[in-house]
Amino acid sequence: QQQQQQQQQNNNNNKSSNSTTFNIILGNEAGDADSIISALTFSYIKDVVDVVSDDHDSSTTTTTTTNLPVVSILRNDLPLRRDVTLLLEMAGIIINPSHNQLLFLDDITSLINNNMNENNNNNNDDDVVLTLMDHNKIRSDWQEQYSSKVVEIVDHHQDEGHHLLDDSCVMMKGDKKSRRQIEFANQQALVGSTLYDHHLLDSCVMMKGDNKKSRRQIEFANQQALVGSTCTLVAERLYNNNTEDNKIDAALGLVLLGVILLDTMNMCPIASKGTPRDEKAIQFLLSQTDWDGLILDADIKSKFIDGTNNNNNTPNLTTTATWLYEFLRDSKFDSSFWDSLSARDALRIDYKRFETTSSTTTTTTTAFGMSSVLVNTNQLLSKPNFREQAEAYLLLKDNNEGNNNNTKVVDVLLVLSLVILDDGAPTREILVVSKNSSLVSDMVDFLMNDKSTAFLDLKKEESRTTTNNNNESKPPSDDDDDDFLTIAKFQQGNPKGSRKQ
Repeated sequence: QQQQQQQQQNNNNNKSSNSTTFNIILGNEAGDADSIISALTFSYIKDVVDVVSDDHDSSTTTTTTTNLPVVSILRNDLPLRRDVTLLLEMAGIIINPSHNQLLFLDDITSLINNNMNENNNNNNDDDVVLTLMDHNKIRSDWQEQYSSKVVEIVDHHQDEGHHLLDDSCVMMKGDKKSRRQIEFANQQALVGSTLYDHHLLDSCVMMKGDNKKSRRQIEFANQQALVGSTCTLVAERLYNNNTEDNKIDAALGLVLLGVILLDTMNMCPIASKGTPRDEKAIQFLLSQTDWDGLILDADIKSKFIDGTNNNNNTPNLTTTATWLYEFLRDSKFDSSFWDSLSARDALRIDYKRFETTSSTTTTTTTAFGMSSVLVNTNQLLSKPNFREQAEAYLLLKDNNEGNNNNTKVVDVLLVLSLVILDDGAPTREILVVSKNSSLVSDMVDFLMNDKSTAFLDLKKEESRTTTNNNNESKPPSDDDDDDFLTIAKFQQGNPKGSRKQ
């Protein structure tokens, strides 16, 4: 509610301005907790907490900026993100479809176009800019219109080398600084959630009308992510601008803490997903958040905050972190929830699309999708109509893109399975699925023999089957067959390897 009130005030103040720049703050297309919460909280910080430096030169009077945090999934898909919905509800954000407290992917295009027409009759190219959270390459369906509008990146994945903020990049009016921050090195994220860094690239281009260098903030070396979660970066920004007497808003502290705990698996040593910077962010949020301001059900609050013997209601740090992590983890991994999902819903909860280009005599582009699921692969494969619904990610029929023609969208679908055992240890499996059996063979060869994948410690299952709509099987074939999919299955010995690598 504070976010909406502040944005409304900004809009009212902007009416006297000649034009408005809309800064879309957007997470990645998988729309997981880190992407959604980092986008919302980063915008909140810009608008309310006022710890991020002003985006505009103080002498600029003709242009104002409205930050628009966008939930990077369709509105109807939010209930599938159980951890996100719980966190938002605990933070007091209404997510009932009849209320419009949040902007979703399906809201933003029409909203921007309408506001541009109302406020900017000159239709200047700088009216819309983007901040990418938890990814560093804009989603494929936005590339043509918005690729040149990316002015800031906050991320912890491998740098794909896009939006380098050179002379062709459209800078925000008012001498906006452009920033890229990517925390990734040695096949590992450096924090469980994303962090800001201090590096300034000497070769950064000068901004139009500005004497300051555009900053390209990247933490990536030797194929390793330097942080594990984008929300750690947001928390670090708070930390760098906070005093001991300045308490953090309860809702803000809660959602950041919850995501960092999820991304680092509560700093579990076996998972090894967290770093000292994550731990510092966790302790900072636990100690500096104004937990008195948290409005929760009495039973939940008594479990969340063990402060009965503490006059200032400071939570017991260990108890609070453990309870919140387990509460969110259990909702996310709930077996009854995953059993209830169709194969299509299971695959689209956490899905990303990638492209790779190879050049021999001709240039070939191979598109592949990655779905992360929290159920073992046998259970997933046994779901009704798995073949038909998996094919939605090979063809634009019934998937997230919302297009009903039969144009190919990906050549290969990888399914990354993660299950938490009773002792808290993670176990992982991988499926490779395609209608082209030769592509599956190529992917199997890559996963098993390439040096870059050796750290995964993969063991391929002895059998490989192809299945059609009638769940019939036949031996693998090098010939494509429209009625069959080829499926290869792997056990992953190293639980630390994830989609970030």
